[in-house]
Amino acid sequence: MKAADLVLILGTATLTLAALAFAAWMAAETRWQLIGFGRRPRRRGSLAAAIAAAADAGLAELADERDPRRAVIACYRRCEGAIAAVAHRRYPWQTPREYLAAALAPLSLPAIPVTTLLRIFERARFGDGPVNASDRDAATTALEKIRAALKDRGAHGTRR
Repeated sequence: MKAADLVLILGTATLTLAALAFAAWMAAETRWQLIGFGRRPRRRGSLAAAIAAAADAGLAELADERDPRRAVIACYRRCEGAIAAVAHRRYPWQTPREYLAAALAPLSLPAIPVTTLLRIFERARFGDGPVNASDRDAATTALEKIRAALKDRGAHGTRR
């Protein structure tokens, strides 16, 4: 066996072992959290309170922003940020629909307003068609219904 062949074999074996060690290190859940994936530890406050606050901020955004498309996208991003702050982050492979379904399940919010808001966001974010004032009005109505549902359940200050 030539020295060059031996170096090649040892180098390949070393790189393979290093890759396996790195994969094992990354497999630990805490490592995934360090790079931005997975569940976050719960912070102070509840998911319901965070969603209620995001709904209030989203309503203000919808009222203040002149461009309905930007207003709807900003409103959804606020809600997503509120969920990420107290519950869990969105995995890169999750669609907005999958993420909200998983994140909001514990709250048992009414499906129609959540679906309406999500549908408008998807059209605003990923569609080429216009997003107009009637879409903004529908998003506002959906947010108001979500906020009312949270208040009716007394969920503002409780953890669900």
